[in-house]
Amino acid sequence: MLSSCFSHFSLNQLSIPNELLDHLSLLNFDGEVITTINEHIYDLIHFCESQEIDSDELVCILFFLTLEVCVNRWCHTLPPASIRSLLTFLKELHQAFDVCDHQDAYERISQLRMNPRESVEDFSSCFVHLCHEIPK
Repeated sequence: MLSSCFSHFSLNQLSIPNELLDHLSLLNFDGEVITTINEHIYDLIHFCESQEIDSDELVCILFFLTLEVCVNRWCHTLPPASIRSLLTFLKELHQAFDVCDHQDAYERISQLRMNPRESVEDFSSCFVHLCHEIPK
């Protein structure tokens, strides 16, 4: 069932082919740290581009269809007609689930070890990159 936050979308004009839904089923996000929110957004946008989907409303609906478990439940808590664009949807999603990205970045930093063949510069670069993934 579609969340009421999309209630203003003209859904009767959006038809989603079954083969598209089959491919979309491979892109699920449940809020766990295995896939970060940024990775999921990138994967979904890349998928939509590869399918030549350029309707903001359709991308929002497809994005919603990839959300599982607590992320899907969260979406149903948003006020009716509150999502007006993909950008709005992504901002709301980031505010609610950015903690997953924090945990993931902290976990990767805590497990980071220098490879014996790795230069200090390469290791430092990797470390700095991971530190920049932690939002301020």
